[in-house]
Amino acid sequence: MKKTLDFIKSLIKHRDKAISKKMKHLHPYDVAQIFGQFNQTERNYLYNNLMPIQLADILSYLDTVHTINYLKEIGTDKSVPILEEMSSDDITDILNEIDDEDFRAILSKFSSESQIELAYLRKYGEDQVGAIMTTNYIAVENELDVKEAMKILIQEAEDSETIDPIYITDNGKLTGMLKLVDLIIARSPKKIKELADDKIVYVNVDDNAADAVAKMDNYGLSVLPVIDQEKMVGIITIDDALDVMEKEETETYGQFAAVTIDDDNILKGTLRRIPWLLILLILGIFVSSIISVYEDFLRQVTALIFFQTLVLDMVGNISTQSLAVSIRHLVRDDLNTGRKIFKHLFKELKVSFINAAICGLMAFAVALLMLTIKHVDNKTMIALVVALSVLVSQIAGGLLGASIPIIFAKIKIDPALASGPLITTLNDVVAVVVYFSLAAVLLNLV
Repeated sequence: MKKTLDFIKSLIKHRDKAISKKMKHLHPYDVAQIFGQFNQTERNYLYNNLMPIQLADILSYLDTVHTINYLKEIGTDKSVPILEEMSSDDITDILNEIDDEDFRAILSKFSSESQIELAYLRKYGEDQVGAIMTTNYIAVENELDVKEAMKILIQEAEDSETIDPIYITDNGKLTGMLKLVDLIIARSPKKIKELADDKIVYVNVDDNAADAVAKMDNYGLSVLPVIDQEKMVGIITIDDALDVMEKEETETYGQFAAVTIDDDNILKGTLRRIPWLLILLILGIFVSSIISVYEDFLRQVTALIFFQTLVLDMVGNISTQSLAVSIRHLVRDDLNTGRKIFKHLFKELKVSFINAAICGLMAFAVALLMLTIKHVDNKTMIALVVALSVLVSQIAGGLLGASIPIIFAKIKIDPALASGPLITTLNDVVAVVVYFSLAAVLLNLV
């Protein structure tokens, strides 16, 4: 990256008029990563001397907010040729983030055909297929001869996001698809419909984007056609899918902690976090009140305090593992029937039992050793309490971690919200009740 930065800065410093040609061997991603390290004067030189397609490729690798800031530096009139070189979904992402007044100003500079297309794409929400699809694809009518279809392919290949597969339509209605290799080896006279594969996997323009990406994963597709009232209107490519996956992972990570990752507004960030913090505060008070009930037990057997953290941590560990497995299955839509859910929960129960049994034995041995070293009375029974508490609470925690995301999904709440602080607090409740209840019974505490 440093070599690339120094190379470009040198070209700018010497006002090299061949800078556009000399930068063609650089990958636009590499240039995008160092673009923010140029000062305003250096960027202006790049704006004025690079071709629109070069600038479009560079800006397409940047975050939308940064791209908009650079386009503002360039100015509306000079931005339009750059935007025209971008794919329709990238343009839509940019236009969705700017004010309506700026949007209208930019949109007015496009051709009437482009204006209609961009206005159509902009009406979809960011979580819908229409917002992430591109309209740069190749489709041919099914009655065409293969020679005519090849001519269309050659004419439109440069502007298309992908040329394989080629989509087959009947008056705009998607009827099939054709592999590029099949078109290349076909000979006239033969019509496209004779070569078409009618086993089509597609999504609707108003479907959820994450569901569309999951479908691409399930069917092993790098491109997915999009239809609107049976008419083909676009495609989702693998880079679109990766963007959606990255966004989903970022949001899920935020939900693990019950926060929004990309919210820079302090007031909004506070308002979104405080409800969860208050809920967790109430649950924390509940846990503390449970512990207070067992204060007399702790006075009688102070060694119980020493192992309380161990029990709480162990149930949290196993619960997090089960939680991760359940969320992964939900994202992949593997738990779409009652039978699959039961099979999954039963498997997690067995895994939790085996792990809990092993951890319980280890906890017994460690607790017994430590109590022996400290010369604590009734050490065997206390160690047994610790071991059984680890066993029971881990089984319960594993079942909680596996089942709560599924319950959340059934009631239309994002299952990621079942993780992090919420499930940790629930595990604490279970562990505390199990630990001190077993101690009361086995140690004859009153």
